Amino acid sequence: MERTLVFRWLISAAILPAVFLSGEMAYAQGEERERGHIEIGIRQLYGERNSAKFNEYRHIPQGFFIQSSEVNLHNLLGNTFFFNFQSRDTIERDQSYLASLGVYRKYRLDLQWDQTPHVFSTTARSFFFEPSPGVFTAPAPLRSLLQSQPGNLPALLDGAHLLDLSLRRDKGAGTLTYTPTTDWDVQLQYSREKQTGYRQFGTTTNSFTNVLEMPEPIDYRTQQVKVGTEYGNRRGGFQAGYLGSVFSNETGTLVWDNPFRETDVAGGASRGRLDLYPDNTAHNLNLAGAVNIPYSTRLMASVVPGWMRQNDSFLPFTINTAIPGVPALPAASLGGSRQTLAMNYTLTSKAIRAVPLTLRYRSYDSNNNTPSFLFSDYVRTDALLGGVTRRSLPFGYDRKTLALDATWEFIPKSSAKFLYEWERFDREHRDVERSDEHTVGTAFDLNPRDWLLLRASYRHSERDPEHYEANEEGFPLGEPATALGQLHSLRKFDEAARTRHRTEALLQITPLDQFSFAASYGTTQDDYDESGCSWLGFDQCYGLLKDINYNYTFEFTFNPHSAFALFAEYTREKYKYRQRSRQRVPPTATAPANDSPNNDWQSDRRDLVDTWATGLDGSVSERAVYSLFYSLSVAKNSIRTRALGSPSVPGFLVTTAQDYPDTSNRWHQLVASVKFPLRGGLSPKLEYRYEQYDRVDFQLVNVGQYLTLDPSTATSIFLGVGADVPGYHAHILAVSLEYRF
Repeated sequence: MERTLVFRWLISAAILPAVFLSGEMAYAQGEERERGHIEIGIRQLYGERNSAKFNEYRHIPQGFFIQSSEVNLHNLLGNTFFFNFQSRDTIERDQSYLASLGVYRKYRLDLQWDQTPHVFSTTARSFFFEPSPGVFTAPAPLRSLLQSQPGNLPALLDGAHLLDLSLRRDKGAGTLTYTPTTDWDVQLQYSREKQTGYRQFGTTTNSFTNVLEMPEPIDYRTQQVKVGTEYGNRRGGFQAGYLGSVFSNETGTLVWDNPFRETDVAGGASRGRLDLYPDNTAHNLNLAGAVNIPYSTRLMASVVPGWMRQNDSFLPFTINTAIPGVPALPAASLGGSRQTLAMNYTLTSKAIRAVPLTLRYRSYDSNNNTPSFLFSDYVRTDALLGGVTRRSLPFGYDRKTLALDATWEFIPKSSAKFLYEWERFDREHRDVERSDEHTVGTAFDLNPRDWLLLRASYRHSERDPEHYEANEEGFPLGEPATALGQLHSLRKFDEAARTRHRTEALLQITPLDQFSFAASYGTTQDDYDESGCSWLGFDQCYGLLKDINYNYTFEFTFNPHSAFALFAEYTREKYKYRQRSRQRVPPTATAPANDSPNNDWQSDRRDLVDTWATGLDGSVSERAVYSLFYSLSVAKNSIRTRALGSPSVPGFLVTTAQDYPDTSNRWHQLVASVKFPLRGGLSPKLEYRYEQYDRVDFQLVNVGQYLTLDPSTATSIFLGVGADVPGYHAHILAVSLEYRF
């Protein structure tokens, strides 16, 4: 703690001389003082804030802080050189820095560094240790005891150690811009991002009897290089560039001990192993241009070819040494290769002044050149051979879109737009090889008076798949005899027939300069055509049936005086989903399959989010500037599930379909501040913040009891209360001093 405090004071000591020196330099040159500022202060925290939600994506420490700083130096070295420096949340875990320097109209160098935290849990526990990156071991005495007496697990968990489940992202970037003439621009950019930490990761061994939630080690490196040039004049312009990305995962494999077994046997593994995200590269070229042609017409085009590669070595089928007859891998590595080609063409014309036209064509081709491998068998959950031949499939697709819209300005400042769009999707190794979607729409922009604005739009789309056939290429010799396979009337929502309605509207009224009111509304309603299965002899489809959302917002501002302003707003978001499926039992040696429509079930889900916000800003005789802000966000979720069949019919299975308890969360924020501007650019400031987060979730009410140990098998372990994100309430009091120069 003392070292951290000393470091903060050293940083402030380094920044402050630059602040005062910048003012002196400007003054010595006989010019007006450059604009800049620095704000430092002391912060005190109160309340219950141990929840990971409090510092989920931020860092609010107690004690000394540097809120922000900025230095602007212009017209240096003969009025040709400039320098700018900015910092935010200085020397905190979510800090950000930006420096810019260069020669006016010639060179510019931007240097940026950002740090972003992500806290998942502050209370997770585990008895695993990590002797080397990605390898987790459990103490031998503990494994020996749990293999013979798994019921002792609850007592052993009391001695588990705390885990730091959080990530930290550090990203540095530099951009050099060279402008040889007013028409030309050349840019070189490099960035490097490092992400380290741990997050929850679910694993399983031995036919799902040993489910273990492990800390996944994150140690990523991402480097990007971008080179480009631009040229433009009144007749047109062009762009050319290259973007390259290299990703490396420093911990590519996860290995863990099974606490419930010390030695390998056929059907029971003492360890588990998984391959994590592989190293990969991506390269893109960007060629774009625009040209003005006769009759008030402009043509714009861009072509972006890309190449992606990944050749990570395959792991062996299993880490369990006791399984006999494990086959050899079909290859040592994937040899993954994908080539993409994105093309965009836009033609705009005002040849007919009353009706401007726009024609667009877009194409994106994702060509997957990865080899398709045949796996004669595989090992299921490190326990036993699956007994099924599988094939890997190189999924690819080609998407084309053609659109035309026309705008008619029927009266000054008011117009109507009409559009048509056609989209074709060609897929490889999917259930639908080709689908077409047609969209028609209209939009109105009405501004009959300066104080009144009304905008509204409507789009209607119909997606029609040519033929839907469950893709079973992944099982070239068929699925096991005891498997039911995919439900043939199941429809994946990204391929299924769909009718979409989308509406948006905006109203703005400003009857007085001191008052304004705005209201907006939007809805998207997706209906997945149930009749699309009728030609197969099914009464209805299964999967997602409806996806409907609404949102509307009201806001107003009131500014009766230059020293006082008030605003308020309210937003409601509503999401509704409906899906249908079937509970089935595969055949056995003694009984046929139970695959009956009487075992269908349906689930209806609703998410509702309400957000209120209000605030005011003002000043008192220029001696005090005050601000007050309050917001409240409330989210609720309900899931209603019911059986569609009759329990009186023999073979009825859906006995557990029921309504789930509702879940909700609520977040309050109150911010009040007052600042006292003084002479010499000094402004003391007092700020108070109150935050409160509450949640009600039936899945987490008893998380410490049932997530620590799975009572159904007594051989599954989760990261204790780490899955829980409890509520919190916090009071934040800060006193700061801002100096502007």
